[in-house]
Amino acid sequence: MRPRIGHCVRGTVLVCLAVLFSSLVSASMEIKPQAIRLAPAVSVRNVVDPFDYFSNSWAVIGLKDYSDATRISPDGEFFLAGKSSFQVLVGEELVPLDGRVKKTLVKGYLPIVRYDFVVNERVEYILEFFACPLESGGDAAYAWPDSPNFLNLARLTFRNLGPMPEKAVVGLAWKGGPADLSARDLNGANEWAVSSGNSLLSVL
Repeated sequence: MRPRIGHCVRGTVLVCLAVLFSSLVSASMEIKPQAIRLAPAVSVRNVVDPFDYFSNSWAVIGLKDYSDATRISPDGEFFLAGKSSFQVLVGEELVPLDGRVKKTLVKGYLPIVRYDFVVNERVEYILEFFACPLESGGDAAYAWPDSPNFLNLARLTFRNLGPMPEKAVVGLAWKGGPADLSARDLNGANEWAVSSGNSLLSVL
């Protein structure tokens, strides 16, 4: 009796196609990240939930060849010069982020630390932090330090996910460092400068 080779081959192809189709279907189904309860009235959800090899993941923002940088702890605390630090607060209760709120790099490699999450399924918060030279040395200051200091910049973007107006609340909690902190509007351009005396600390 001659073996039915053609039938076996066709059966194998059908099985492979079925497995391939099943894999494509499962890959196309996005798993929605779970909500994270930061406070009784504040829950957040990561827009993206990338795999992180480290359970205690740190990040930095700074400039090429500079001796110092701003460290970002797993709980989202930013450590600055002079033993000062700050944390981002969100929601009506102004609660800090924690390690469950994921941080990534823009495009996966640019030196811009990004948080992207939704608060109470109503407003999406996109927080981006990066550094720039403090002196006006043009592009050359990015290639080689022209001063030992640099400026931290933060860009905050809010997106309403519903049809009705919503209020987005964000704050900064400062620790250590100078006690005479002040914030002032920069020319009405939705930019704020945080300073201590004559020292500029950050721009939002």
